[in-house]
Parts: sequence; structure tokens; C-alpha cells
Amino acid sequence: MAVAVAGCTAAGAGAESGDEPGTKAGGSSAVVTLRVATADPPGRPGVAQIEEFARQVDELSDGSIRVEPVLGAADGASGGASGGASGGASGGASGGSSGWDQEVARLVSDGEVEMGLVPSRAWASLGVTSLQALTAPFLVADEAVLSTVVSGELVDPLMSGLDAAGVQGLALWSEGLRHPFSFGDALLGPQDYDGVVVRAPAAVTTDAMLAALGAETVDLDGPAFTTAVADGDVDAAESSFAWVTGFPAPTVATGNVAYFPKVNVLVIGEEAAAELGEDRVAVLQEAAAATATWALSQQDREAEAARSYCEAGGTVVLASQAQLDALRDAVAPVYTDLEQDALTADLMEQIEQIPTSPSAITPCAPTSAPVANAAGEPPAIADGVYRYDIPLQYLLDSGISESQARADAGVATVTMQDGVYTEQWRNDVVGAKTCSGTYVVAGDRMFMTWTPDGGCVGAWSARATVTGDTITWSEIQAIPPDPPELTSDWEVYLGVPWRRIGEAAE
Repeated sequence: MAVAVAGCTAAGAGAESGDEPGTKAGGSSAVVTLRVATADPPGRPGVAQIEEFARQVDELSDGSIRVEPVLGAADGASGGASGGASGGASGGASGGSSGWDQEVARLVSDGEVEMGLVPSRAWASLGVTSLQALTAPFLVADEAVLSTVVSGELVDPLMSGLDAAGVQGLALWSEGLRHPFSFGDALLGPQDYDGVVVRAPAAVTTDAMLAALGAETVDLDGPAFTTAVADGDVDAAESSFAWVTGFPAPTVATGNVAYFPKVNVLVIGEEAAAELGEDRVAVLQEAAAATATWALSQQDREAEAARSYCEAGGTVVLASQAQLDALRDAVAPVYTDLEQDALTADLMEQIEQIPTSPSAITPCAPTSAPVANAAGEPPAIADGVYRYDIPLQYLLDSGISESQARADAGVATVTMQDGVYTEQWRNDVVGAKTCSGTYVVAGDRMFMTWTPDGGCVGAWSARATVTGDTITWSEIQAIPPDPPELTSDWEVYLGVPWRRIGEAAE
């Protein structure tokens, strides 16, 4: 392999240490062209990152180093065509190939292209263990931690093992968090994963995590993925809000379950780096670091991305704290295996010390049409006006304090329309009171959150059984911002039947 240099033979491409510097890059003034391979099709965040890197390199080298993206490279587009393959809407390699991330890494290590952009999830299967901490289940699970990890002192140790694959790491570029997206019922607690088939890009830790939860993983893309979803052979996908709007069917995202982040690793082959020389590689490192900062600034905030996803037809629900705890307990064996590697164990411990920030994602649903369940049927819980009676003595007998019971007892009227939830009731303590909030219906499950300034506080989820005009609730859970200990209170308040009494007023 030889780095391509305009006007020079391949044998004379590399910059020797004694060359007279002619540019900021050092070495001769000949123009060097470096191909950066990615499995992504056009329009994806990773492609935009490569384009920004190319701009930074051009500026820092005074035009003496050019970066040429090679898109869809896992399909064999390693010959340098900047357009690459057009890609499928479902993301990843465009032609449906399996292990597309690993294939791009091999192109770089084998010297078929000079550089590559390969997600951190892919490297463990290629013998690189230093990046495993980035995909430890639920460890890097919020934006504050992710930002610290990809821009701080952990970057170098995370990339330190890449030489095992014959490449040198230049930077870590964040692309956001990965969530569960279901084509049927929401994936909340471990029991929801039992027997579920999840589409996930090939990755050692991802497979181990989903297996620990009771799910099966398949590595499908393009037409194969689309067909599998249509045939009901794939139940869910591990993905991000940035990718999932191109999926072949509507999905339900569990917004506060973040498996791990997608972090793109920019690498250069060892032979290519040797030919370039230290000065030019230093330019690449500087440009890569600047691009890492740019990538963080461009990345959609999770809450904003979730809202855009809902506007595009998706649904967001939240797991309860008890369900989140159960998920972490279920993947404990994965942690035990990861901690066998001393560096991984140390990096995981350091990441655990980084302050976290609460998820700002809230439940939401499409505004244009009701959410269909896995069978394509409309939601079980229809919009309308509902009424339920919650007697004072029932509340007292259920353990609700007397002051709270007297304030809440009475006949309540609930109006649900287009995601807006309003509840009205009257008693001697509060007189007439109205509270408002939002709700999301996914199949036969409902997620309700009181609006902070809507007169009440709290949030719950429950499964509905509809018999004629009557709803009875089961599997009731307090969800964030409510703590799990409030589940027992919600079980009391939702322990009486609701009766549908009419349509919501237009």
C-alpha cells in the first residue's frame, strides 16, 4: 500500500523525516490524498463527521492533505469513489451485508484504504479490548457522561489497544445514545425481552447484553432487514433517534433506556501512518480533535431528537425505576466478563465516577395518527371522556393518608384527546379541581405524565384491559420523575375501573 500523492509515484509517496517542510503538515509540498472508509450511506452523522474532518485537514495543511470519503465501504466500495454506495434507509452497510463495521476496519488494517471510521462496538471481535468500556450495558447512559468520555482524559487509554488490529486511533467522535426500538410492545423490563428477536449490528458486547436479557440478535440490513420486519421475524432494533426514522415500520422507543453510546473511532492504518510521517499525522490528530468538538456541538440533544422522532411517526415511552434496576441486574454477568480485562475494569470504574444528569426525554406519540400495535390494529385505549369513582373509605383502607385521601376522593372525569390528558374532580377539600398532563398509548399500554404547571405532579404507566366501555388497569408502575416507591400509590388510584362516557369535544 502507498499513500496517493498527486504528481508522484507510489514509491515516493511517504514523507521522510529529513524532508524540507513546505506546509503546516511538514514534508514535501506534494498533495496527499487519504481515503476514509465508512459503512454509512450519505446523509448519516458519521458521513458529516468525515466531511468536517476533511475541511479541518484542508485548512490545517494549507491544502497539502486531502481527505476523500468512501461511503458504503463494506460493500466493496474501497476504490476511492467519494459517492460510495447509496445505502438503505435502515442504516449501516447499504447492501445488507453482515458485520459491516468489522469489514471497514479490515479494509484499513489490510491497507486497502488509508483511514476508516468504525464504531467502538465493532472492535472487540477484532481483538481490541480497550474500547469495551464504551459498550458496557447502561454505563454511558446520558449525554453528560458521553460528552466527558469522548473529550477528556479517557480518550487515549480507550484507543490504546487499537494496535492489536494494525491501526492507530486518532479520535473518538460521538454520535449519540442507543435505545431499544420495538415494532410491537414496548421493551421496558427484562421480561419484555424474553424470546424477542432484536436487529443489532454485529458486536460482542451487544450480543452478550441482549442474550442476558433473554433476546436473540440478528445482524441484518437493507432489503433483508425490511423483509424480516414485514414477515414478523424481527421484533425490535437497537438503534438511535438519528437513524430510526428510516426504519420499515413504526416503532416504540424506550426513551430512558440507553444501552450504550455510538462512538465512532477514526483510525489510520499503521503502514499509512508510517508513510505520512509524524508531522502529517500530527495534522490529522489536530483536525480529528477539532472534529470531535464539532461533532458534540452538532449532535442533537436526546430530548430534541426524541421529539423529532415522534413528529415523524414514532412513539416514546419510559421504563419505571424498578424496571431500570431490573435491567441492570440482568446484565450483571456481562459486567463480570468485561471486568476480567484489567484496563476495561479500570476504565469502567472511572466512567462510573462521572456525574450523571437525569434524562430529559418525556413520553410522546405521533400527532397525525394513532399508534398501531404489532398486528397493525389501532390502540386499545381510544380517545374520549372517561369517568371513575374513587371513594374516601377505599383510599383510607388502601393506606392513603387521611389528608391526601380527602383531597383526592370523589368522582373524576378524564378527557383524553390527541395526547392531552385532563382530569377534573370535586370534593369538600379542594372544591372543583382540574389537572392536565400528556399521555402516550402504545398498543394496550398507556403512559401518563402530569405537566409540571398543570396542577398535579407525577407519572405512571399501566396496561389496559378494555371490556365494552370499561377499562381496568394492571401492571401499574410509577415512571420518572416519580420514584419507584410511588408505584403502590398509583396501584391504588388506578385500582378502580374507568367507564367511557362519550367522545372528547372537538
